[in-house]
Amino acid sequence: MLKKFSILTMTLYLISCGGSDDSGKSDYSARHSTEALMIMTADLRGLSYRLTDLSRDATGGDERAFRKLQKVVTDMDHIWTNLQINDPHSQDVLSKPYDKKADDIWKHIKVNSQIILDNKETIIYLHDYANTLNEALPELHYEYANIVDILLENNAQAEQVSVAQSQSWYLERIIRNVDIMLVGRYSAERLADQFNIDTNILGRTLKGMINGDLGMGISRVTDQEARISLEEIAELFDFVSTAIKEISEASLALSKARNATKSILENRPLIIEYLSSVNEDIAGSATNQNYLIMTADLRAQSYRLTSLSRDAASGDEWAFRELKNLIASMDRTRSNLQSSNSAEGILSAQLAELDRICKRIKANAQIILDNKETIIFLHDVANTLNDSLPELQTEHSNIVDILLDNNGPAAQVSVAQSQSWYAERIGRNVAKMLAGGNGAMNSVDQFNIDTNVFGRTLNGMINGDIGMGISRVTDQEARAGLEEITELFDFVRQSIKEIYDAAPVLSKAQEANQDIIEDIPRIAESISRLSEDIAARPVSLRELLMENLKGLLKNDR
Repeated sequence: MLKKFSILTMTLYLISCGGSDDSGKSDYSARHSTEALMIMTADLRGLSYRLTDLSRDATGGDERAFRKLQKVVTDMDHIWTNLQINDPHSQDVLSKPYDKKADDIWKHIKVNSQIILDNKETIIYLHDYANTLNEALPELHYEYANIVDILLENNAQAEQVSVAQSQSWYLERIIRNVDIMLVGRYSAERLADQFNIDTNILGRTLKGMINGDLGMGISRVTDQEARISLEEIAELFDFVSTAIKEISEASLALSKARNATKSILENRPLIIEYLSSVNEDIAGSATNQNYLIMTADLRAQSYRLTSLSRDAASGDEWAFRELKNLIASMDRTRSNLQSSNSAEGILSAQLAELDRICKRIKANAQIILDNKETIIFLHDVANTLNDSLPELQTEHSNIVDILLDNNGPAAQVSVAQSQSWYAERIGRNVAKMLAGGNGAMNSVDQFNIDTNVFGRTLNGMINGDIGMGISRVTDQEARAGLEEITELFDFVRQSIKEIYDAAPVLSKAQEANQDIIEDIPRIAESISRLSEDIAARPVSLRELLMENLKGLLKNDR
């Protein structure tokens, strides 16, 4: 893409100079033309948006993004250096002096980009370990569920059943906290501390079940079939504990990279503002103010489009407004281009190709815009649900303690304990749903199943459910706790329904965002070809067409 743009840059520069010298080489090294300076500022604007997107993708574990990020930083540094060259022509064009503050901002951005690049191996390594943990989770859950079933069949003590059942909850919470850490919702160090605590409890409890642990009040499991499952879990847990240790140690590197990404995002408006100011100086001094190399500006705007569509699909209300304005600006330019061409009757094929891509991008952007209210509402409801889940878990833990203290049946204890695990998995699948990607719709299905089971189980504990094998809880203190949980769940239940109903809308918006990302390289290539064809046309037509490429970057500040 950058190679194509370099060809476009040189082509447009030759237009502005009227050709090349006798040796066939331009005099670009000798001085900067007005149009070349315009290209530099427009290119830096576009790459600034690209840089922020790639920094987020890189910290998200996308290995290809690191390579692209390195290339963008190198290209920006090269262009920035060239922009500051004080040749006589540049001094005439740029009414503002060399801006030391802007240079410091760029150096700060470059330093933060390097922090992300320097932590590439650790970040990728961390995401690989997290994926492996997710793959190991179902087998661990299966083995613990098998142990619970064996203990219940053999009339084991309720305390022993409760301990075995609680292990699935700890496992689910560990994986959920790893997932949350990777998407950057909370402090990586704080989450690492939490899943280190949970891992230690998980490991000590496992050893207690195998050998007994008086300090933790855990009796040794004696059933031979259950002990076989415990041995299999112990083998798996050796890997799990090692993976969690590695993830915990890598959390500091991830935190540094995320802070660097945040700093880049904060500094981008400052560098854009400076470049836009320089752009105005150049435009004001150009021999032909309408001929401002707007194809380069279109490239800058296309990268801004990907950033805005991504943020809008993620529930950023501000991004919706900016995306709408940007699409309207691009639409006006496309209409102007078509109007200019109709007067001359040429370049129809090139404009038709650009028109097709622009319409496709506009249609996908419109899908996101049309679903603004649903997307924002879904994210708000999801946050409310996540805030409510810990209280549900706490209340169920209280029910477990009450049943154990009052010698409640082991089966009832197991059912009450399992509710905390379901609540944890519900929260994890909501997060996956909001993140999008290949597994998002599978998460929606699992979310629906788990919420239905959670509700039926709660009702079964209150009223009994023969089909689910749940007996009615008769302990009055426990029933009082279940009534409180029911009131809380009535509120949560509505959130669950709203999330499930809105999930297809979010998925559609996420697919539209992905389609926009895939179309951006195509529109850039189409613009490059169009510009080269314009350069080969007579000057009068060239100026007419280039005039109508004007104004595309008014919304990028």
